[in-house]
Amino acid sequence: MNRACMHVDGRTQCFAVWGHPIGHTFSPMIHELFIKECGDNMAYLAFDVAPDALQDALRGAWAMGFGGINLTIPHKERVIPYLVGLDPLARKVGAVNTLKRTEEGFYGYNTDVYGMQSQLRTNGIYLEGQDVVILGAGGAAKSALCVCQMEGARSVAIYNRTYDRAAELIRHYEEVSRGETLPNMRAVKYEELLRMPHPYVIQTTPAGMLGVADLLPIPEALFYDSILYGADVVFNPKDTPFLEKVRAHGGKGADGLSMLYYQAQKAFEIWKQISFSEEASERMRAQFLEWAEDYFHA
Repeated sequence: MNRACMHVDGRTQCFAVWGHPIGHTFSPMIHELFIKECGDNMAYLAFDVAPDALQDALRGAWAMGFGGINLTIPHKERVIPYLVGLDPLARKVGAVNTLKRTEEGFYGYNTDVYGMQSQLRTNGIYLEGQDVVILGAGGAAKSALCVCQMEGARSVAIYNRTYDRAAELIRHYEEVSRGETLPNMRAVKYEELLRMPHPYVIQTTPAGMLGVADLLPIPEALFYDSILYGADVVFNPKDTPFLEKVRAHGGKGADGLSMLYYQAQKAFEIWKQISFSEEASERMRAQFLEWAEDYFHA
């Protein structure tokens, strides 16, 4: 597909995505579609921001008038102390991927939850009453746990290489969700993970990501035998080793491209205080997926 053209002049309002590294990002392509759809004088850029430069970068972006910033690894949790406030969902999840400019500074939101929820539904994966396994215990795992609660999952088992980190994630989530209806949650160790039923699996680790040494979050082939539905947050490559294993063993796999698109859409809507129609959203998502397909086969 043709790339959208962003006209830049002295009145252009800038937005950005920050990460470390950032060379793999697809976010500028998605936001160019939104900018073209709205016809606004905006530009969306990508910057490699090292963790120890995050606070200085925030000060500089606010001083230069940036309207909003998306954050990816490793900034989603580190940024919180530098913000003037958090949206209730971001506070609950404990991770931020979208910043919006205010007069006092940047305010934090989490749109990953919406992105993952939409990714699952778009692929016909419904968690209500189901037993779910989450692989990983980082920022994306926190979003996945929130999605499981919102979708009405019956139980959630979290596996992480460091068991204590998975247990701490659950303890924190229970604390911030007092008084709410929660799925049965527990951390599991490797041996239990392999033995227990796990028809629904959400993969939130970097395993399989371009440039990451670990190709699979779980190497044992038998783990994939009982997966009916597997979703991966990794989007580059589109067909991760995890998804290939799930499909090879008869399960259905949902790649991370739709999650990436939907979380970006929600961020843009927060910045511009608009809501795209379903028709416009799906038309732009199809354009993005077409571009991604060409990218991966180039």
